Amino acid sequence: MAGFRAHITASTALGVGYAAGAHYFFGVPPETCVLAGGLCSVSGMLPDLDSDSGVPLRESIAFAAAAVPVMMIRRFERLGMPLETMILTGMGIYLLLRFGLATLLKKYTVHRGMFHSIPAALIAAEVAFLIFDRDDLWLRYYTAGAVLLGFLSHLVLD
Repeated sequence: MAGFRAHITASTALGVGYAAGAHYFFGVPPETCVLAGGLCSVSGMLPDLDSDSGVPLRESIAFAAAAVPVMMIRRFERLGMPLETMILTGMGIYLLLRFGLATLLKKYTVHRGMFHSIPAALIAAEVAFLIFDRDDLWLRYYTAGAVLLGFLSHLVLD
């Protein structure tokens, strides 16, 4: 079984290749490539959300709590939210993920349980697809694919 360092290194290398290949071969905008590469890198740790050591859980939840509200800004705009409501909603999402989700995961999961599965990888990709609101559907697929690739790299290494 690979450790934290091996998982993060492999998913980061895959993310760099995924981003570079998409930009070079398909002309995907550099900003989207960097985002997808970063999501691939971090997603390599998602199967260990149920880890007993706490490091993958703590780091993944902290990253998600910060990134998810930012990725939802366009959705908030489409809903016609005023700036103050967007900020308060973002803060609420942060608190919910950072403390609520972390508590639930610690309480109801076991290491190498349901998160170490292909259905969990598909669910993670679906969640990324739904959170990343873009007009270009293919860029949403591309970003969700990065999450799937990072998640699957972890499963392969295990």
